[in-house]
Amino acid sequence: MSELISHFKLTTFPIAALVIFLIVFGAVCWRVFRPAQSAEMNRNGHIPLSDD
Repeated sequence: MSELISHFKLTTFPIAALVIFLIVFGAVCWRVFRPAQSAEMNRNGHIPLSDD
């Protein structure tokens, strides 16, 4: 395993981490800001105010 990792340059890991972060961040933003999500977000936003 260490032989495999030793062939990578030192800058490979931060770039890979940045790419993974950007993909996850984009997916979360897409899920939150899509128009179909507004009804569910409004329903969930009223949960703390309900007396159930």
